[in-house]
This record gives sequence, structure tokens and C-alpha cells, in this order.
Amino acid sequence: DLSGEEIDGYFYEEEITLVNKNIENEAHEIEQVLKTRGK
Repeated sequence: DLSGEEIDGYFYEEEITLVNKNIENEAHEIEQVLKTRGK
């Protein structure tokens, strides 16, 4: 990923897109919570 961490899983090359963003200084709004887990 952009932070240098390895991403687990299998991906088709067509599904991956390179983006140039500075994610450390940018706020992100959560659009929708898909699933939650209990504590």
C-alpha cells in the first residue's frame, strides 16, 4: 500500500489502480459502515 505495508490477498491486475495521494495529511470521511464486530 502507500504506507509500505504488505496487502494480503489475491488481486487481478485489472482491479489495481495506482494513485498519487498524500494520505498522511488528508482527512477521509466514512461513507458507510459495512460490517461491525463485537468486542
